[in-house]
Amino acid sequence: WQIFEQVCIQAVRLIGTDGFISINVSGRHFRSSDLDQRLLALFDQYAVPTKCIRIEVTERALLENPTQVKQMLRNLRSHGVGIALDDFGTGYSSLSYLHQYPFETLKIDRSFITELPPGDEETQGLALVRAIQVLADSLQMKVIAEGIEEESQRQALLKVGCRYGQGFLFAMPQVAETWLRAARPLMLA
Repeated sequence: WQIFEQVCIQAVRLIGTDGFISINVSGRHFRSSDLDQRLLALFDQYAVPTKCIRIEVTERALLENPTQVKQMLRNLRSHGVGIALDDFGTGYSSLSYLHQYPFETLKIDRSFITELPPGDEETQGLALVRAIQVLADSLQMKVIAEGIEEESQRQALLKVGCRYGQGFLFAMPQVAETWLRAARPLMLA
């Protein structure tokens, strides 16, 4: 909760009101039946627009108490908070969750990205990424590719229609103070 509070304290200075910050919420957090209410109260306390927050959950976090988790995610989503399914493609039944939970974003696990070919050749990895993108497009979801380190990976992702990514190619991890000293809000999607 200290990390969540620090995010709220720094959010508007980091991203303004047009970007978003993602926070990872674990299965342990979902054990609290008031997680959604506590998060919404925290956003309100620090005047963080809910549209500026994206909650990232893994499939594993959904397994413990699916009814409660679903209800909390729906409540957060109804208040404008974005919900992302993190590490997509690594779980056992990710596809079944897509219609049950209020996800707006799929984050393709970096294991798929590291296997992308350096050239134009067609591989199983590229076919899987393309299939995820097509699936997300048909469900009107955004896709974010994790772990982009090479320009060739970025180019392959752009060719299959993936417009958002994160990874060392774009920026190395930095302490918050680095970004807070920046002249303008950070906008790296």
